[in-house]
Amino acid sequence: MSDLEFLKYIEDFNPNEEDIFVFLEEVRERWRWADYGFKLKRARKGFRTLKLVPSTSDSNRNIIASFQKNTWLSKMRYESTNVHEVLYRIPVV
Repeated sequence: MSDLEFLKYIEDFNPNEEDIFVFLEEVRERWRWADYGFKLKRARKGFRTLKLVPSTSDSNRNIIASFQKNTWLSKMRYESTNVHEVLYRIPVV
């Protein structure tokens, strides 16, 4: 899958049709410097926190932009006190 196709896949992702954690693993595989900038924390109070730090990579910034274009994923986003990270609350079912 090309980069543009992958970004379109993110924009069209629907958690009612696909397992969100399988989806997130696919995103992690494409994330540059995933050990640093892609953290999926333990479940707490019915949610897992996904922390994305884009660094200087344009591909990471494009992934975050695609997350924001996705209706489902954009609703899971919440504000961080750190301007260099983007946080999402992923419900655990």
